[in-house]
Amino acid sequence: GRRGETSSEPMDLWLRYSGGDLHFRFAPPEPPKPTKAPDMVVTVDVGLLDLYQGVQVNVTYTRQEVCQHCHGTGAEHKHDIVPCPHCHGSGFRCTTASQHAEPLGTFWQRLNTTCSACDGRGTVVNSSCPFCGGHKVVLSTVTKQVEIPAGAGDQFTIPLNMEGDQYPGLTAGNVLVMLRVNNHPSFSRDKNDLHYTANITLFEALLGFEMNVTHLDNRSVLIRHDAVWGTPPLPPPDGPP
Repeated sequence: GRRGETSSEPMDLWLRYSGGDLHFRFAPPEPPKPTKAPDMVVTVDVGLLDLYQGVQVNVTYTRQEVCQHCHGTGAEHKHDIVPCPHCHGSGFRCTTASQHAEPLGTFWQRLNTTCSACDGRGTVVNSSCPFCGGHKVVLSTVTKQVEIPAGAGDQFTIPLNMEGDQYPGLTAGNVLVMLRVNNHPSFSRDKNDLHYTANITLFEALLGFEMNVTHLDNRSVLIRHDAVWGTPPLPPPDGPP
């Protein structure tokens, strides 16, 4: 405005009474925290007969479980859990940065970030649990019975919900049981078809043959192959006339 007049602009009033400095406080968005432990994949070798008939198998794997001694706190005793001295129990730490910009003056930024000392929990452990070493979880080997349906194929996946890794405060992960089919000496699978491989002679290929094939379930199946049409008669045993 003109000399001697007082401006009523909000920014002018702010600069006059704040000494030319602007203060801002920012809290950057925190990445979303997981609510569920990751899933794990367990591969199981099965035979072609198992997939043909369906079978129950025992699946053994290693997973992490919440420590039963400290109940997932990582502390030897409850009184060993104390407020974090770095963030004073808030779980956040504040940092301040300044930047000068004409004609507005100096900008002050206050950033709240997750405390790295306590990982945002606001507490730390003075004495670790002797059973899990402060890790809150221990490794355990478990065995689960899995039903493999008849007709399942290679890489077929069977989920075991909430039977995977555990971690305090999170839903247990799933176990994905993936089938891996072993090779069979005579049979092979192509989608829903079974192929049988047999060695035959040239005479059998031309003149036809009958063969009993033992199926995967031990049934005997008669295979008949007729003579190739137009095949000339065989010469006598002593050679051509």
